[in-house]
Amino acid sequence: MQTIDPSQAVADGKSIVEKRWMTLNTVLRVFGDRRVSALSVLRDDVWDFRKEGLGYRIDFCALLGASGDNYLPLIILLKIIAYCMLKEYALIDRAPRTVYNILYGSKPFIRWLVKRKCLVAEQRGGWFSLPSDM
Repeated sequence: MQTIDPSQAVADGKSIVEKRWMTLNTVLRVFGDRRVSALSVLRDDVWDFRKEGLGYRIDFCALLGASGDNYLPLIILLKIIAYCMLKEYALIDRAPRTVYNILYGSKPFIRWLVKRKCLVAEQRGGWFSLPSDM
């Protein structure tokens, strides 16, 4: 994703917040229908790997301990990270079980980000802080 130059945002007549949400919506539009398993696409909040013979489901809202549109920035980040470990962008293609273990092992850190409202908006379309703002 591209970074947002505040002066360019003003020149375009859009706020930094609007640009951030436009970027998120572009990610969903471009990558949302990509298959992550036989039963799931990136857009889904639960990735189901049972058809591949595994009993694993990655539930992104359960990882955060919350759900709702205001968590979309963090959920998209986690999905992109997971996708990049599973599919063609991976340097080392990992099994879904390995990705599951990595994500669920990171749950304390993910919940720490939620507690500090990093990549969590007050409402959909609202301001959210980036890790660099912490």
